Amino acid sequence: MAHSADYADIAEQARRIYAEQLVKGLPAMVNSLAAAASTLLDKPSEHARFMRRRELVHELKKGAAVWHKTMVNSLRNALLNGVSSVRPCDLPPPGAQSGPLSLVDDDTIEREILTSRLALAVMDQAASEFTDLRARMSAL
Repeated sequence: MAHSADYADIAEQARRIYAEQLVKGLPAMVNSLAAAASTLLDKPSEHARFMRRRELVHELKKGAAVWHKTMVNSLRNALLNGVSSVRPCDLPPPGAQSGPLSLVDDDTIEREILTSRLALAVMDQAASEFTDLRARMSAL
């Protein structure tokens, strides 16, 4: 029977292999994104959209190496130190959210779902009545 230490070693090895494969695939992904952005730049569009696309292509070319290096460093750091949101640097800064995050209980979710379904049912019933009323008002 395997011990928990064996499971921990297997999990560590799986994480390491996964991170290595991600690092190997990152250059192709970055190049593919840059190529897709360049292709998108060649497609006709309105002036404002073309300008945003041109800026995107420029920023991608300018920052691709830094972006790739940062992703590799982040993956390696996560592999060495693990990933957790209990460290203060992993949490969003105070004031970034409107309030502290909390779990929503099931009754609230159920009530929201029922309210949404009721609104859709009322809209379905009222749509034909509203159309009929609009036609009658137009006739007057």
